[in-house]
Amino acid sequence: MNNIKYFRNEAERRYETLNIIYQMKQNNLHSYYPAIRKLLELLNTYVKEGKRININIPFPELKKNIVGVLEVNKKYKCEIVLKSTL
Repeated sequence: MNNIKYFRNEAERRYETLNIIYQMKQNNLHSYYPAIRKLLELLNTYVKEGKRININIPFPELKKNIVGVLEVNKKYKCEIVLKSTL
């Protein structure tokens, strides 16, 4: 039972995903890009299922990849970044 306090509950996972969505909006990354739609699907899966998700989505419109990890363990940060493919 002590391990429960080290894992994000659904509300905490939702908070993490809302922060990511907020940052996407700030950078004008909208859901009309297929890569962003795929990312939103993964964020939804993360909130609902509560499993760690590794992300590596090609984003050819910007010549970048969306990479990162959605962590369940509170010791680690949820991070998503755009990396250049050049």
